[in-house]
Amino acid sequence: MILHTLLAKRFMSTAEVATTNVNVYQRFPFFYGWIIVIAGMIGSAFMVGTSVFSIGLYAEEMQAELGWTRAELFGALSLRLTAGALLSPFLGAISDRRGGARIIMVAAAVLMGFSLAPLRWTDSLLVFYLVYGGLGAIASAVLGSIMLGVVPKWFTRQRRKAIAIAASGGALGPLVFPLLNAELISAFGWRDAWFVVGALAIVLLVPLSFSVHRTPEDVGLLPDGDALDAQAGPRSRFGAEYSYTLREALRTRSFWLLTMAFSFALMSMNSWQPSWVPYLIDAGFSLRVASTSVLAFGIFSFSGRFIWGPAAHRFPLNRLIIAQLGTTAISLLLLLNIANVPLLYVWSMIYGAATGGFWLLQPLTLANYFGARNLGAIRGFNQPFMAMASGIAPISAALIFDSTESYVGVMAFAASTAAIGGTLGFLSRPPKPHMLKASLFEDGVPRSNNLP
Repeated sequence: MILHTLLAKRFMSTAEVATTNVNVYQRFPFFYGWIIVIAGMIGSAFMVGTSVFSIGLYAEEMQAELGWTRAELFGALSLRLTAGALLSPFLGAISDRRGGARIIMVAAAVLMGFSLAPLRWTDSLLVFYLVYGGLGAIASAVLGSIMLGVVPKWFTRQRRKAIAIAASGGALGPLVFPLLNAELISAFGWRDAWFVVGALAIVLLVPLSFSVHRTPEDVGLLPDGDALDAQAGPRSRFGAEYSYTLREALRTRSFWLLTMAFSFALMSMNSWQPSWVPYLIDAGFSLRVASTSVLAFGIFSFSGRFIWGPAAHRFPLNRLIIAQLGTTAISLLLLLNIANVPLLYVWSMIYGAATGGFWLLQPLTLANYFGARNLGAIRGFNQPFMAMASGIAPISAALIFDSTESYVGVMAFAASTAAIGGTLGFLSRPPKPHMLKASLFEDGVPRSNNLP
């Protein structure tokens, strides 16, 4: 009977599945889309927290015991940030299909745990690259696609708020993981610390992964939790915005400008953030002060998303991009001249609030410029470029440090890439649908060109 039910649902239309499940999902005391938001937030926290904001804390003890150089250690981080991008076009297309988002989310949850826990037993650089770099790359690529490709499909009017909350997971990474890792390393050593974090990933992410659905229409709901029209059915409001196909998006100037802008922004962040704590220690600050500065950064990066959200209602997104990345570039140069604890904390707050805007503006701009219907495929195509920039950044910064034994060049590299990204983002403009057919309009209102 169970197998029969599963097979029946597999071959049902979207509308039939929606009718089957409508009673279950309408019984929630709140809109089910917020569960998707929470899944995206926690997934994003693990994606960021286990990469850029983890490896720096393990670096000293792992180098001392295993004899690896900084460049060798951070090379695995580059792999983790880059390799999954090769699968992004494929994963993005899957997440746009019914049932696909849940399948890849379950796989990502398991892979995230298995990219960390086995490091408890690693003594080989090759194994470290395969486990932490390879498996972690796939897991991170999927978790990012949920937050950036699925969450916007569940909301129209409340899209800015939903993306801000989901994107806040990127701030929970530096808010939670540096202190968590520091305490675990201090109490159990670096090997058992990796194992505990990996187990935690499986315990938290696997149950959440089963809650993910592609769109509200798939479970008989409407975006934003709007009431269903019994006559029109669950699809009556879907497509109120024009949604570009991947081919159409690739033909726009805006797509390529935004892809380059976000790539340079990630290059800026990932070039120096893995060395945040080591840099401050070399500058004369204690480990506790350095860790606390990261905590301050995380708090304001988290809250900063809710500052940039209201601003997105009032100002063009391209102007906010240059404001966000311009502030980032200036603050990175200022860090080189900070020599006391109070100023360091103030700097961490400013830099956190500025950086927090990126994780909101990136998915929001893509969704608003190109529509939500094919966002998974569109994001899947620009992700390889962004991931390549992310992967190049830490290994490039490590090579700069190894050759100069100074962080000045690293900070200059990070500031300049942020400035370039801001300039490219400012040059982008919302594209105008250029091939709308008369059939796409109803009573003068544009409808999606991709209705199922």
